[in-house]
Amino acid sequence: RARNAGAAATSAPVVAFIYDDCVPDPGWATAFLRAFERNPALGVVQGLTLRPPDPLGPWTLYREITWQTPWLEGCNIAYRRDLLVGTGGFDE
Repeated sequence: RARNAGAAATSAPVVAFIYDDCVPDPGWATAFLRAFERNPALGVVQGLTLRPPDPLGPWTLYREITWQTPWLEGCNIAYRRDLLVGTGGFDE
């Protein structure tokens, strides 16, 4: 629900989402924008997500995303806003 509200509240052509326990690189948003500029046919771009630094606790769970996956993990992702809103957004 919050992601849909955020996408609807802006007129920016691209909206990006990152989980609160992820730490973006300084060029995070720029990398998404460049990917969309390079390929106007893209509707969604999945960001690179690496293993957190040590030490990991005994209950730490993480997913490392270093290549294309079929799941489009929401921890680090960007969408063309018009397509996201136009398709009804996230399932609430």
